[in-house]
Amino acid sequence: MNEPDENLLKKGLELLDWLQEDLENVGAEDYHQLMRAWELKHRALTSQCVKDPKDSYERVIDPAKEKTAELKKKDMSVHTYRWTMFADNDEDAWTALRSWRGLRAPSRLQQLDPEALRIEADSFPKEEIMGKFSKATTIEDLVNIYSPLVDEFDSDIVTIQISSINQEETIKLLGKELLPKLRK
Repeated sequence: MNEPDENLLKKGLELLDWLQEDLENVGAEDYHQLMRAWELKHRALTSQCVKDPKDSYERVIDPAKEKTAELKKKDMSVHTYRWTMFADNDEDAWTALRSWRGLRAPSRLQQLDPEALRIEADSFPKEEIMGKFSKATTIEDLVNIYSPLVDEFDSDIVTIQISSINQEETIKLLGKELLPKLRK
C-alpha cells in the first residue's frame, strides 16, 4: 500500500470510529426516532460485517434480538441487502455502475450533489470502486451472492440491488430465474 492510500485508510478508520462513537450517543424525541436511530446504528455495524454471517450475528443480530426481548417487543425483523453489478465484463459493469459510483466516494456523507460524488469516485481507479460491489455474470453467481442473505441470515426481507446495462431485461431475468431459486 502506498503512503497516500495508507493515510486515506487511517483517516477513514478514524472517521468510522467517530461515527461509531456518535451512534452510541444518538438521541430521539419519540419512539419513531428511536427506532430510526437503532436502525442507523445497526446498519453501520452490519455494513462492516455483512460478508461474514457469524460476525453479523455476534455484533448485530443477536444483541438486537436480546434488546427486543428485554423491551418485551415482538420479534424483530431482519432486513439484508447487497449491492451487485450484473455484467458480462468489467467495462459493462463500470457503465452499469454510473449512478451508483458516488455511493462509495469518500465525501458521500458531506456532499449532496450525486454528480459531484460520481465525479469524485471516478477519480479513483476503477478496480477500487468496483471492488466495493459484488459482481455477477451469471444467475448462479447471483444465487451465490444472495443465498447467504436468505439461508444464513434467515432474513425476513432481502433486498436485491442490481445495476446492469439493461435494467429491464435484468429485472425480468431476476423474476424468472433468481427469485425461484432463492425462495424458501
